[in-house]
Amino acid sequence: MKSHQRYFPLFDKNNKLLPNFITISNMNLNENNIRTGNETVLRARLEDAMFFYKEDLKEPFENKIEKLKRVTYFEEIGSIYDKTKRISKIAQKLNSLYNLEEKEVLRASSLCKADLVTNLVKEFTELQGEIGYYYSLKTNESENIAYAIKEQYLPTGNNDNAPSQPLSQIINFSDKLDNLVSCFALGKIPTGSKDPFSLRRQCLGIIRTCDKYKIGLNFNEMINASYDILIEQKKLTSNKEETLDKIREFFSQRLKNELLDRGFKHDLVDSILDTHYYLSDLYATQEKLRVLANWEKEEASKNVSMAFARVIRIAKEKTNNEIDVNLFEKEEEKNLYNAFRLVKPDFEHHFNKKDFHSCLIILQNLVSPINNFFDNVMIMVEDKDIKNNRLALLNEVKEMSLKIANMDKIIL
Repeated sequence: MKSHQRYFPLFDKNNKLLPNFITISNMNLNENNIRTGNETVLRARLEDAMFFYKEDLKEPFENKIEKLKRVTYFEEIGSIYDKTKRISKIAQKLNSLYNLEEKEVLRASSLCKADLVTNLVKEFTELQGEIGYYYSLKTNESENIAYAIKEQYLPTGNNDNAPSQPLSQIINFSDKLDNLVSCFALGKIPTGSKDPFSLRRQCLGIIRTCDKYKIGLNFNEMINASYDILIEQKKLTSNKEETLDKIREFFSQRLKNELLDRGFKHDLVDSILDTHYYLSDLYATQEKLRVLANWEKEEASKNVSMAFARVIRIAKEKTNNEIDVNLFEKEEEKNLYNAFRLVKPDFEHHFNKKDFHSCLIILQNLVSPINNFFDNVMIMVEDKDIKNNRLALLNEVKEMSLKIANMDKIIL
C-alpha cells in the first residue's frame, strides 16, 4: 500500500491497521470514481498477496532452507545457504556474550534467510525478514526466533531502529559481520558515495546497537573469527591481514564520524580512538567518550591530562623490559612505582565494571608522583639498564591510562 501504491494507511488509537487509506490526486474527476478506481487497484494487489501467502504456507517454513542453495550470494563464495552456515558459526561465537541456548541460536541461524525464496518476498522484496517473522510463527517457531528473523536487517534506511532481543542481536551482528568480511575479501569495498551493499549503514547499525543495549562486542575478535570461517568454507586468495586492516580502517572511520555527529569534540574523539582498546569493546568505547566529555569540565582534569600526556610522549615506544626495583636510584622512581602499584588493582576493578569516571579519579592520584618523577629524574642516562628500567616504569603507567584515552590528544 505504501511503497507500491503510495497510499497513506490509517491506524486506530491502538495503532491497529484500519481497512481505510488516503490517496492524493490532482485529476479533475468525479470523487467517487477516483476512490473506486484506487480501491480496485489496491484490492487486486492485496488479493495477489493473499494468494502468495496461502501458496507459501502449503509447506513448512523450514522446507525453504534447502531452496537457498539455488540462490547465489556472491559467485565466488557460493549461495545464501552457504551464508547461513557461516552465520551459524559466527553466531555461536557471539553467543559467549549472551549465553543463550545453543539450540535456539542454531535454529534462528538456519531459518534467518528462508523467506527469501517465498513467493511473497519475491513479489514484495522489501518485506524480507518481516514475512519470515509471520511464517515462522505460523509454523510454531518460538517468538525469539521469529523476532531474530524480523530484526536481522535493522536498521533500515535512516531510522535508528535496532534489534531489541538478544537472539535478534546475535543474528543481526552475525549477518553484518559476514557481509563486511565477504565484501572486503572479494574487493567489493565502498568508494566515494558508492556503497551498493550498504556496508556503511551496517557498520552504524553495529555501533548504535552496541551503545543502545550496552553490548561489549569485540569487533577485532569477531572480524578475525568471521574471516577464518569464510576461508574455511571457501578458499580465497585475499590476504587476511590486509583485508582485516581495511575493514578496521573502514569501520573506524564510520565510528569516528558517528561520534562527531553526536556533537563530541574532535580532540576527545581522537583521544578515545587512538588507543589499542577502542575496537575490543564497542559499548565501552562510546561510554568512555561520554564520561571523558563530562570529566573534562572538572577542575582536576587539566592536571591529569598534562601529566599523562608527558608520560605518553616520553614512553612512545613500548619496551619489553620488566621493572627491576633494584635499579631504582632516585626516591621519585620508587614513589611513582609504589603509587602505581597501589592504585592499579582499584583501577582494574572499576575498569572491569565499566566505571570509567572512577578510573579517571584514580588516575589523579598519580599526577603528583609523575610530576615529581619528571622534575627530578633523568630518563635518557648513559646506563642502558637504568634508562630502560625507567622507560619500563613509564610504559606501565602509560598503558594503564591508555585503557581510557590517549591524553596527549586532548587539547587543553
